[in-house]
Amino acid sequence: MAGVVAARFEAAYGGPVGLLEANIGFRNSSLRGLKLFEEGAAPSDAPWLEVDSVQSDISIWSLIGGQSDPEELTLQGGAITLRFDSAGHLLTNLPRHQQKGEKLPARVHIQDGRFTLKQDGHADFVVTGVNARVRDIGDRLSLGGSITDPCWGDLKLSASFGKEFGDFYFELEAPQAHVTQAMLDKLPFVPAKVWKQVQCEGDTPVSLTATYLHKSREEVNPTFRQISPKFQEEAMTVAPNTVAAPLGFHYRIVLDPVATQVHVTSIDLHASQAHGRVIIEDKVVRLQGVHGYTADGEIETDAVLDFNVKPAQLRFAVHVKQIDLQKLPRGWRLPAQVAQHLVTGRLSGDADLKLAVADGKARTSGQGEGAITETRLAGIPFKKPIKLTLHANGNGFGFNIRGVPLDIGIKMPRRDPVVPAPAAEGKRVP
Repeated sequence: MAGVVAARFEAAYGGPVGLLEANIGFRNSSLRGLKLFEEGAAPSDAPWLEVDSVQSDISIWSLIGGQSDPEELTLQGGAITLRFDSAGHLLTNLPRHQQKGEKLPARVHIQDGRFTLKQDGHADFVVTGVNARVRDIGDRLSLGGSITDPCWGDLKLSASFGKEFGDFYFELEAPQAHVTQAMLDKLPFVPAKVWKQVQCEGDTPVSLTATYLHKSREEVNPTFRQISPKFQEEAMTVAPNTVAAPLGFHYRIVLDPVATQVHVTSIDLHASQAHGRVIIEDKVVRLQGVHGYTADGEIETDAVLDFNVKPAQLRFAVHVKQIDLQKLPRGWRLPAQVAQHLVTGRLSGDADLKLAVADGKARTSGQGEGAITETRLAGIPFKKPIKLTLHANGNGFGFNIRGVPLDIGIKMPRRDPVVPAPAAEGKRVP
């Protein structure tokens, strides 16, 4: 019986199927040890879908009556594993559409499943507690449901797979999660260098979307361009009721942090209690209206970090309000005049900062201007605001106050103190 059922599964699935046991009862049937393998898989290869037990609505009476096609399947303890290369292309070789292939049952339920994404160069991304429904809608398989994971909390899961061309749409949404940087590091598709530049920890909704649209799909049907609802918002409309989904592989991660710590490594900028939006899409990071607190003042930034080009291009529009000069990041390496409290006060201003980063080294450009209020010079109050400008010197950025440069280069070496030359014999050193 297991062999008969496995053969029916293979006809519907289009690839190798393994099954340990099939039990036909008076009301329903149960299967144990169901495995679906990739197309062309060797006997020693691991399955991409493995299920502990399957319940079916087929009974011995329906078989006697000539009905052998189940209408409903319930998969208990299923484990789905999909493999991707370092560029995000699907490596799991799922069977393509067969003209004579049978359709899956109308209702397929996954209960208490596990979902794993494996990508070259990344740690495995694993979520458990998957409860979803699979539908066979002609040339596509669709999957939708929910996840209750001990790490990520409650998530929504949506996916679809095209049988003929292998195009797919995949989305995970967490309405609210407390994320750590270690959790974000495990998200698939995002290069490690992105998280080295932008780091977050705190409360935020999380949305992960990945799509792959094969060019043959458009060649067969030029009007077919929509596979991802999430791409509708910003995609280009090419025809009425037709949204242009980009060809090839694309991913998009959206964070809307609330009360979150955000750190930008390249300019050593840290904001607490931050809110705004962080979008990571195809190696481009966008910070939109990120507002938080730093150095006992307020900071707001919009930024675009483009890692698609070499050298990577990073641009920041920064606005600060009433930040304490004495609490600026140590990485800025302020000179002795500020470090020794000879100049104190609060800085407000705007800056447009640009960095070209290659091999861990940054070339800087851009400028800014602002004013220092509540100023004290050597402890003496100074009533008038002191005008301040920010300039790039190629290796970092520097402040100019009334024509006196105070270099604060990004990770620049600290200047050695000036040591007077030894005086000639018999002469005093001034």
